[in-house]
Order: sequence, then structure tokens, then C-alpha cells
Amino acid sequence: MSDYSFSTKPIQYAVEVEGIIDARWSEWFSGLDVSFVPSSLDARRTILIASLPDQSALPALLARVTGLNLKVLSVTPGPVPGPK
Repeated sequence: MSDYSFSTKPIQYAVEVEGIIDARWSEWFSGLDVSFVPSSLDARRTILIASLPDQSALPALLARVTGLNLKVLSVTPGPVPGPK
């Protein structure tokens, strides 16, 4: 019999979406850090940084994002890199 050990440490994800998330939607993302990243002179992107209990919580987060009709540009697991 194999001995599997499951990590109980949260997993961090950065979800980049096209556009700016209005402050009125912040309740949908309670517990998340929301960072705004400019992508060009006119357009903006929003990066949602979330610590989730495990990978199975990721679909629920993405459902919140798509529920706001936001276009997901990328999903990156692991620690979010700091500014260069």
C-alpha cells in the first residue's frame, strides 16, 4: 500500500484578466489581493492574487471571474513574483 501525504499548505494563484474590476465587485473576491497592472496606454489588466486551500478550489475562483464576464488571460500557480 502506498503512503500518500497531502499538503495542507495553501496554494497561491495569480489570475490575470482583461479590464479593471470595479470596486463594487470586491465582495465577490473577499480574501484576495487585487492588483491593477497597466498593459498598454489605453487598456488595463487586473491581477487577482489568491491563496486557495488546494487546487480543487481554483474552478470556483474562475467561476467568479467568468461570472463577472471577464476574459481570463492567464492563471499562474505558485508564488507571485515581486516587482523587478
